[in-house]
Amino acid sequence: MPPMLPPTCYGSLSDHGFEGLPIPLTRGLEVIRLALPSLKSVIDLSTYDGGMALTGWWLLNGRRQAHGADLVPLYVCQEESPSVEQDQPLVITRGLHALALTLPELQASVDLATTVGRAELIRWWMSKGRTLDGFVDLVAPGMYADASPLVDQDQPLVITRGLHALALTLPELQASVDLMTTFGRAELIRWWMGKGRTLDGFVDLVAPGMYAEASPLIEQDQPLVITCGLHALALTLPELQASVDLATTVGRAELIRWWMSKGRTLDGF
Repeated sequence: MPPMLPPTCYGSLSDHGFEGLPIPLTRGLEVIRLALPSLKSVIDLSTYDGGMALTGWWLLNGRRQAHGADLVPLYVCQEESPSVEQDQPLVITRGLHALALTLPELQASVDLATTVGRAELIRWWMSKGRTLDGFVDLVAPGMYADASPLVDQDQPLVITRGLHALALTLPELQASVDLMTTFGRAELIRWWMGKGRTLDGFVDLVAPGMYAEASPLIEQDQPLVITCGLHALALTLPELQASVDLATTVGRAELIRWWMSKGRTLDGF
């Protein structure tokens, strides 16, 4: 039988919302509050705190119930939150903002009114939050591979939002990588090529197609295109660092010879 109401009607915005709610009230949320005595008896939607309580309940519990996800469209959760400053590698989405105000472990440690608090939220997300069941879609998957607007892009591989966020999260990178310097950005790419891209859970931080794009940073005068991935590899492997100068025709030719005779048969490349 066809549905009596289209699923999209639940996700339309309520006429009784409050300014500043990370996740806006929808008609579906209002209706579910009226339908469930456990919510109606404790949530007063005439107050901001009531609106927060209802959206918090939905985020932690309601969206996991049958048809609960329909009550707030996913694209709303993935929108940039207009209520916090956006100064981090990853956009703080409406869903991530709401999570920070709802989960006790974040309520106690994250103050989104401060740069430190916003950075702490992104570190928590990269190290733990994005792998938790029920929350992984609060940040759109494609965002991780977008170029970070907060650093200079002067490396063979684009420093993506995800890679930038990871550099501020992992202790081994925090201690050795300063993304405000050319050397630090190069060190991040070397770490990624040598180790990071093989770690479970991080492969999506760089788009697969990027490796095969022609590197825009060097002259293309060889039989094979020197790709972004091959360029990054030349700056990563000690055997290439010692023998290949990509600023010269001889060096670029040596890289192609190495690739044809050895590199293209190596696992992982």
